Amino acid sequence: MKKYNGFAFLLFLFFIGSACYHSTGIEAPVSVVSQTDENNAKLYISNSPKTMGAYSDYYLSNNRFDVIVDGGILGERKQNFLAPTGGTIVDITNISVDALGNKRSYNNDNINQIFQVVNNSLDLPVAYTEIRVDTISDESASLVCKGFVMDKAGVLANAGFSVDSQTKLVKDLKVTTIYYIERNSTYLKMTTVVENTSGREAPVFTVGDFVFTGGNTYRRFVPAPGYGYSPENSAHGVVYAPFVAFEQHVQPFQALIEFSPDDGVIMCKFDSSNQAFNKSGGTYTVVSKVGKPSDTVAPHSSITFERYIIPSLSANMYTAFFNALNIFEENNSNPRNFMIDLAKISGYVNYNFDQQNMIVQFEQIIPGKYFDGNEIINSPVPVPMIAYRTSETGGFSVYLPAGSYQMRVWGNGVKDYVENSYTFYDQGDPDVEGDEIEEERQIIVEPGSKLDVGEISLYTDLVGGVETVVKDSSGNIIPARISVFPADTSKTVNFGEQEEVENGSLNYYFLYYGDRKMYLELGDYSFVVSAGPLYSISVNDVGISKGEDEDGNPVINITPEKVEVSLNKVVDNGDYIPFDPAVLTNFSYNCTVNGVERVMEALSEHVKVIMTADVNTVTDLQDFYTALRARYNKETSTKIEFNEDDIRVLTGATIKSFSPKSAYPEGFGEYLIFPVKRVEGLKGFGIGETGDREFATIYDSIKTKMEIENLYCGLINPRDNSQLVNGIKRGLFQALNLPVPATLDNWYFSRVSEHGTGTRNDVFSLIEVLENVKYGDYLRNRADWFNILNSGEKKLAFGASNWPGATPYFTGSPRTYVYYPVTENGFNQDEFLAQFASGHSFVSTGPFLDVKVNSAIPGDTVAVSSDSVDVSIKIQAPDWIPVDEVRVIVNGEVVYRESVPVSNNVNRYSKTVNVALPSNDSYIVVECGATLENIEAGVLPQGYFAKVYPEVQPLAFTNPIFVDRDGDGKWHEK
Repeated sequence: MKKYNGFAFLLFLFFIGSACYHSTGIEAPVSVVSQTDENNAKLYISNSPKTMGAYSDYYLSNNRFDVIVDGGILGERKQNFLAPTGGTIVDITNISVDALGNKRSYNNDNINQIFQVVNNSLDLPVAYTEIRVDTISDESASLVCKGFVMDKAGVLANAGFSVDSQTKLVKDLKVTTIYYIERNSTYLKMTTVVENTSGREAPVFTVGDFVFTGGNTYRRFVPAPGYGYSPENSAHGVVYAPFVAFEQHVQPFQALIEFSPDDGVIMCKFDSSNQAFNKSGGTYTVVSKVGKPSDTVAPHSSITFERYIIPSLSANMYTAFFNALNIFEENNSNPRNFMIDLAKISGYVNYNFDQQNMIVQFEQIIPGKYFDGNEIINSPVPVPMIAYRTSETGGFSVYLPAGSYQMRVWGNGVKDYVENSYTFYDQGDPDVEGDEIEEERQIIVEPGSKLDVGEISLYTDLVGGVETVVKDSSGNIIPARISVFPADTSKTVNFGEQEEVENGSLNYYFLYYGDRKMYLELGDYSFVVSAGPLYSISVNDVGISKGEDEDGNPVINITPEKVEVSLNKVVDNGDYIPFDPAVLTNFSYNCTVNGVERVMEALSEHVKVIMTADVNTVTDLQDFYTALRARYNKETSTKIEFNEDDIRVLTGATIKSFSPKSAYPEGFGEYLIFPVKRVEGLKGFGIGETGDREFATIYDSIKTKMEIENLYCGLINPRDNSQLVNGIKRGLFQALNLPVPATLDNWYFSRVSEHGTGTRNDVFSLIEVLENVKYGDYLRNRADWFNILNSGEKKLAFGASNWPGATPYFTGSPRTYVYYPVTENGFNQDEFLAQFASGHSFVSTGPFLDVKVNSAIPGDTVAVSSDSVDVSIKIQAPDWIPVDEVRVIVNGEVVYRESVPVSNNVNRYSKTVNVALPSNDSYIVVECGATLENIEAGVLPQGYFAKVYPEVQPLAFTNPIFVDRDGDGKWHEK
């Protein structure tokens, strides 16, 4: 490594911004704690357009941050997601004061929930029965929540404690939590006391916070596992560490850090494994007081956990940690407080591919030390101490305990690079010849020292850059995607942050603007270039090798140096527009990719319209387009102009209906509502938890508050059997324990809105029959859908990607093709959504399916007086997409089935099939692609389709064409 003396790492710029309150001369706002109502909602909840508070919630604020605490036990949301009651932190955000004294909040939607649990278990949550303002003054404010431990699984009952049969509350285990803020303070102080008022020992060894981050968090961060590292179990289990941080939204960037200076160390339990350095969506961390399962709380004694949360508005999540250092150092008498007498290490990564967002992990080499929950002991292996994601320049700067270290670097194509030394250079006295010093030194830091290790150069002689250009048949550069496959199958390819996940392939490179340089290590590769299912693909062999020039100097040989391909749009989709109706982002529940990245990905898949359930997009759609345009222009160096015709972004919302609890014995229902818009004071614009209300009531409330005449509703994957961390299921039919095939005769669907409008819980007109790659759910949803149609309920189908948290799942797979002839007046959102809601569409993961009965298309009703009808079927697909067979379904039964010959012709099938009809009204659905037998058996296709869309079945199915046999001009729905 080469050391640059002039290198300066500008890590602490955020401190300059935090000082602006005083530099402007503006008086800092006083502390505030108040319960919100319709009189102050605009001031409190609606202070930020992105806020997620609601009426009856509690609002705490100083001039640094805002905190929203759910007032659900007193207000409308009596069941708040995972927590059994209110008293739960639902939002924390940073604020700033501009030169005019205007206060602004940022992204007040940073977490799904922070609530208290005992013994790190959701089976022992804390349920609050009282919330009240405790103290308030110009200098400080506090909120107190009182309640009891809830024994959901009978653990405490088995220990002899009395448990209320209805509420499951253990009245002998009282809990008090206080949220406390001070004017100008950078942290929220939280203190929880669990008091055992009984005469027996309580099997309680710890109390802590269940932090459910959902998809709103890119990744959680723990300093190492650090002192909690276990050589025998380095990847799983409990981690002991000085703090834990949660990276939050971007625009602007925000992070939360939680720590306990009095204890010096906290106990962290992860959802399934220690993902301290990985992205995570829909995950949680339990942050608790250190304790052992054998510990108990004696009769008439208590356990106290005091901790701090720092929200940090900054350029990097690790800077939240630096805000905490002074607080740590004030508690240096604690023998377990490791974050004192720290040393600083800085430097930068030089990697000609992409040096931003690489992970630099510092590992304390033997004899590294770690805390095992009881004592500090020596480790037989290097102990990961802290990790850092590099800045745009590749820079990193960390504080860590004194000791000897090695650096491990990975990401952006680098799998595992270890460096245990750096090059020290001292030019000496310029007047003295030969006194320069250049030597390799070990990475050793002393307390209070600062070490600049300079440049870490990664594989500069082992990496080659391949130019890539993708054009259409007219020579225009188009967005595309390259799937890279090494000839050496033991090799993996990782193209950076979005793809850096634990599930799925990592070898997808998005050419957002069609030309980009791609860096790869030495080796032979196959490039499969694609642009979605309407286009051809191109397969190219690329070799990168090391050689010498004519002077014997080492060079990198790249064959070919430039991959320039032409992809033809071979499928004529006519007036059908490719649409992904449910695209979630990191501003939505359980997803990890931000909105702009998601849309950029959709461009590469040539999806023309997407609908996001994204709070930021709902709030600031024009700002979203501005950010998207800026990103596009940055990527293209303004070579290509971006406009709204390239992709349309519509705004929807996902609604989780949890209540009434008796209707959901095992879970909840999830719905897609569209279109939506921002309304001040409306909790999350209707997105998120809905409390003790019928879904029909929620629907009516949103429709009224948003003043939307045509508010549409779809039921999201009702057979989703995936579970939240407390065991409840997401699919409505699964939650209701409906048999397959289901009907809507269940009593729940006939329940009506409490607003007296007559709206029923079955107000949804659409059902998501295919979600992502969940083909087991698809087969059950398909059977349910047909059975519901057979009962006379006119429910239409759609398919969506929902939350493709990472590759190999992509936006637009599946997609819903909506019939929408664009007129000279251009695209009209209301007209397009009306077509989608009318079922003028078909769902596809690949094949293009054009079906008509007479002139009727899917979603239409056609009058037929005869006993049979001709069904016109045309199937198009590029040669890389397999189509095994075509099926015609009448009233849920396959009445015609034909194999489709393998062909390189884009027109795979074109035939008019005559099918018999029953004497009463009926419906016709056409399917094509994989056989039902292969779908049921999980037999996936091979070849290039599997390379472009792994784990995907080639499949397309239409919405019904409804047949009116009795001539009354309508279909016989109820």
